[in-house]
Order: sequence, then C-alpha cells, then structure tokens
Amino acid sequence: MLLHTVQGDISYALRQLRKSPGFAFIAVLTLALGISVHTAIFTVVHAVLLKPLTYPDADRIVQFLYPNALLHSITSIPEFHFHQRQTSVFKEVAPASTAPANGPSKSVAFT
Repeated sequence: MLLHTVQGDISYALRQLRKSPGFAFIAVLTLALGISVHTAIFTVVHAVLLKPLTYPDADRIVQFLYPNALLHSITSIPEFHFHQRQTSVFKEVAPASTAPANGPSKSVAFT
C-alpha cells in the first residue's frame, strides 16, 4: 500500500515538473548548487579540522605559548636553544612560527 502511494506521488510530481520546465530547471539547479556547496564545505572542514595529522604520535604534540606572546616571544636562535637545553620533560623541541615568514616567532612546539 505504501509503495503504491509513493509511486503515485512521484508520478504526480514528474507530471507537474513537465508542465512547468522553468520551475523544474530552477529546482534542479538549486539542488545541484546546494549539494556541490555542501560537498565543498565538508571537504575543507574534513581536510582542515577532522583529518588527523600525518606525524607519528600526533596526539602527543603540544604547543607552548607565553601568557602574552605579543610582549614576550622567542625571537632568537640562542633563546630557542636555551629552551631546548632546559627541558627534561619533552622528548624533542622544535621552533614554530605563527607570524609571517619575515616576522618574529611566537611559539615553540614541544613533543
């Protein structure tokens, strides 16, 4: 009984779309645009937020920031080496920058 009702509804919808091809075109275009935008947004969100990092033990990577990185940031190689030598908690220390390539570094990553 339900299959017969659904079949009748689909048949009626197709007859109505045949009667007004302009509306049918706009409806199909709207669906296509909505699906493609949704797919593009999901692809970006997946690549940026959901996909795990490609580093080994990525769940163990942490980032150390000063309380106010604008007032005090690691800006020199000697200062970075000082932090690298002083740590006994982390396996490795690597510099990282959140600034443009020609700007000062504002963070150090510890692993």
